[in-house]
Amino acid sequence: MSGRSELAAVHWLWRFCSPFAETPALPAPDAWADIFKVADRHLVLPRLALGLLPRRDETGDAVADFLEAALELCRHRNDRLRRQLLTFCRAFNAVGIEPILLKGAPFLLAHDASRYRRMMLDIDIWVPDPAQQEQAIRCLHDLGYAMREDPATSTHSQHYPPFFHDGEIARVELHRDMVHSDFAGLLDQPAIAAAACPQHRDGIGYRLPDDRSALALSYLQCRRDVGTDKGYVTMMKWLDCLDRVHRMGLGPVRDHADLGLSGAMEDADRLALTAFNDWGGLPYEGARDERFICLWERSYRQSVVIRYVKNVFGAVFMPRRWRDMTGRGLVGILRRRFRNLPSYLRRAGSRDMFGS
Repeated sequence: MSGRSELAAVHWLWRFCSPFAETPALPAPDAWADIFKVADRHLVLPRLALGLLPRRDETGDAVADFLEAALELCRHRNDRLRRQLLTFCRAFNAVGIEPILLKGAPFLLAHDASRYRRMMLDIDIWVPDPAQQEQAIRCLHDLGYAMREDPATSTHSQHYPPFFHDGEIARVELHRDMVHSDFAGLLDQPAIAAAACPQHRDGIGYRLPDDRSALALSYLQCRRDVGTDKGYVTMMKWLDCLDRVHRMGLGPVRDHADLGLSGAMEDADRLALTAFNDWGGLPYEGARDERFICLWERSYRQSVVIRYVKNVFGAVFMPRRWRDMTGRGLVGILRRRFRNLPSYLRRAGSRDMFGS
């Protein structure tokens, strides 16, 4: 797959998947392979399947059969994640804990097709009370979960090191705070926790943040892609934010306050909101900054070696922008880059933002 054909596939997926964009015409038959590769990498293949399967007469049997198989795999995976969530939530409930479910976790409890619309790699739960956090850790240990990092040296500020279980698919991320410490001043987290709405479904008790706070968290996940050393855009996360804006019926966005955040707009906000507008059609009336879009699209025309060198030396020439949100510092970023070099080269076909 060439960089240009991959970029064309990316733009087609944005238009097809975004709730704000006009649905594009179906691509030429020889473009489907590129679209499927990009959709899989960006974790939106199930979403693509749900949108296209009703159009089997237009796509043809070969495309529809592939999408049916992909959707069935996601159903199987998400059903296992759902059982995993129910199991540890029951253990939490038994000691008086009702966790706040974050990000995609609530979708696992839906009773319709939205349960299978997204691929998930982890399950995020928030337990604001420190004493209950200790109880939750004991519950997870009793169920066979273990951390693979030392909490004392972990770089995760908002949650404990991920908990893994040899017999389960997803890692569990137990949050101390709703968001990374770099974003703590943008949200009133104690108020959000106090106002979280109690829910009871499928035999468990849990809580959900209000819609506006959930939107703010979703947006911050995307904004980090713009200003950190992550070096890529995951379309699934960006579409989640667009979906939330669309469901809430928000009007044209002027700044990040419309998405539930406080404080002044930063460069990262302008970069992210411009990209939301350009890629997904989000109505945006604020100041534009297209540097992020240009950098991201340029990476599709570069070799894997050039992209990797830019990743590394981007940490040298733009340390402030990356340090501000990661807290790793220049040395930490460089160490992480060189440690990940073998796996980076193995996935040389991945050509997302900054080349990762």
